[in-house]
Amino acid sequence: MNYARIITVATCVAGPVCLAMLAIQPERSAVRGVPPTTRPTSGATVDRPSTDGRAASSVPSAPPPLPRALSAAIRLVESGGNDLALGDGGKSAGPYQIQRAYWREAVAGTDAAAWSYDAHVWDRDRAEYVVWLHWEKVCPAALRQWNVELLVRCHRLPGDPWRADNTRYWRKVKAALAVKVNL
Repeated sequence: MNYARIITVATCVAGPVCLAMLAIQPERSAVRGVPPTTRPTSGATVDRPSTDGRAASSVPSAPPPLPRALSAAIRLVESGGNDLALGDGGKSAGPYQIQRAYWREAVAGTDAAAWSYDAHVWDRDRAEYVVWLHWEKVCPAALRQWNVELLVRCHRLPGDPWRADNTRYWRKVKAALAVKVNL
């Protein structure tokens, strides 16, 4: 079995949650029957076969998938695990409840720039990749340090992650991490 890299945490603000995150976890792609990829040079893609009856897609192979526990926790809080969820009066869509402006900002100037929000926000793998791209742009230091709390807060409110009403969101994701959600 192929295992994702072990994440070393320079700053861990989530306490016991970090211990779960540090566990070696199988790569999501290996779990879904897709050969694991290595981080290639920028712009490379890997053709991923469909596992759910949809047409195969060409999804960039870098950056690496989010740790399964974090991606599942965010999906649970954002959409209840429903890849077709709509929220905020139709402004947010998909498993990570991404808004159009967030998507545009994340994919601009990347190998995912040609992806259509309307067509691809529902695709769990592409949406997860867009979340990572967004973090690389709006909170790169938090990503390098693997500051889970700040990453989660930046997903919901990238312009003001420490706003008081964002604490409730962080607590929900932290609770979902603690129970090892599996979506």
